[in-house]
Amino acid sequence: MTTMSDDFDPGREAWIRWRAADEGVDLDQPDDLDDDFEPIDLNVAMTRLLVRGESRDDVAKALHMTRDEVDVRIAHATALAEAEAIAEREWIVRERLLDLTRQASSPELSSFETNRLGLLLDLAKLELELIGWTRRRAASA
Repeated sequence: MTTMSDDFDPGREAWIRWRAADEGVDLDQPDDLDDDFEPIDLNVAMTRLLVRGESRDDVAKALHMTRDEVDVRIAHATALAEAEAIAEREWIVRERLLDLTRQASSPELSSFETNRLGLLLDLAKLELELIGWTRRRAASA
């Protein structure tokens, strides 16, 4: 059995170092070879292919999947993105509602400003109701 130490050739090693220096490669730095063999996230790969303009059929061929599997993954990713967007929008509206409530509690407000803040508060509450309705509809689908 041959081991690495049996095959070590100082002349070959010097030639490799010379070629690496000539090409600007630092052999003491770890290479990116491990990155080439990392598991691929199919959703990320699929998204990249779709963004590049590939059809769903081409994506299915490239990833060795059926068209139905691609469609299911796209539907799932879309549902997750929509849920995240709704959650983010709800957080923004709740923060705005708190800010408007603080502003409305100021004693030096004119009646016009009080009415304006009241309308903005009502609008924010309606938006929260709409977000709740959207969530219920998504859950029932």
